[in-house]
Amino acid sequence: IKAAFYFLVLPSLIINYFGQGAAIILHGEKATINPFYFICPQWFIYPLIILATFAAIIASQALISGAFSIFQQAMQLGYTPKLRIIHTSEDMLGQIYVPFINYFLMICCIMLVVIFESSGNLAAAYGMSVMGTMLCTTILFYIVTKNIWKWKHSASFSLLVFFLTLDLSFLGANLSKVYSGGWFPLVAALIFYIIMQTWKDGTQAVYEYINKENIPLDNIINDLKSGHSQISRVSGNAIFMLGRRTNLNVLLHHLKHNKVLHKKVFLMTVKFERVPFIDVKNRVSIESLGAEIYGIDVKYGYMENPDINEIFQICTENGHKLNANQVSFYLGRINLGIEKNHRMSFWRKKLYIFLHRNSESAVEYFRLNPGTVIELGRKITI
Repeated sequence: IKAAFYFLVLPSLIINYFGQGAAIILHGEKATINPFYFICPQWFIYPLIILATFAAIIASQALISGAFSIFQQAMQLGYTPKLRIIHTSEDMLGQIYVPFINYFLMICCIMLVVIFESSGNLAAAYGMSVMGTMLCTTILFYIVTKNIWKWKHSASFSLLVFFLTLDLSFLGANLSKVYSGGWFPLVAALIFYIIMQTWKDGTQAVYEYINKENIPLDNIINDLKSGHSQISRVSGNAIFMLGRRTNLNVLLHHLKHNKVLHKKVFLMTVKFERVPFIDVKNRVSIESLGAEIYGIDVKYGYMENPDINEIFQICTENGHKLNANQVSFYLGRINLGIEKNHRMSFWRKKLYIFLHRNSESAVEYFRLNPGTVIELGRKITI
């Protein structure tokens, strides 16, 4: 890919853009209408249109695949609701398909055609999008060089100033196009930011509410060990899916109503790290907490999807034989309400509730057998 870029793509782009610039300088307004087709011979216009169409299709496929990947990563970092993700390759983990995003992009494309009517009108929006991306890339590159690569501050800052000077000059030139179409990427970016930050803040509010009613796990374990516990034990294995090890809400809700526990109880938490992939050897860690209660901590990279069969296989290798079709899974189902507080505005709370109701359930996300799942519902106000 590097060789193709430096020895084929880059020279071709330079020749192409210099040729368009030269045509505009020499021929003026004749070339400004569409300099890309102006510089080619008349006999080559139709073959070039066909070639450009194929290039646009290939580029669009790359864009769509990129959108799927970015959404998956944002979802696993906790910035978007869970949606259905389909893996389309057994060999390539990154080959995914997100039906909702695919149809969302289709609707957006149709809306753009209707609103802007021609590719010429869309040019302003395209220019603003490109320069916004370049600006963000420059800032992120500075963060990488300073915090990850540990460059000297003078070197990182010098590069930042150099690229920012170029980016801001082009961005400033595009500001005049805001009213003629450049407003669209700005509005779209603002909408996505509001949705993502609302989901993050709403999820944090739910966790804080749940934490208020928590009791230490040690209290339950000590009660079971005492021999005077009112909690009965029955044969079998049960897995309580917890967002965090300290959030025992599902377990407490179960004990409150049923006053019974399986012989073996596993408290499973799944965490996504800020790295793309996790080595399988470090995927699962099992800890004995006492009274036949075990903690299972599962780690995934942000480019990976949970696989319950893989988790159980690792557990079996570590002496805990588990079968996805013979284990009882306990999940929490939350019904959200609104209360007056200053955490979020009313309309953002309504937005979060809408997103929560339409997100994918844990059963589908972890690919569990619905016949083995028990959901315990409760009301939470944010």
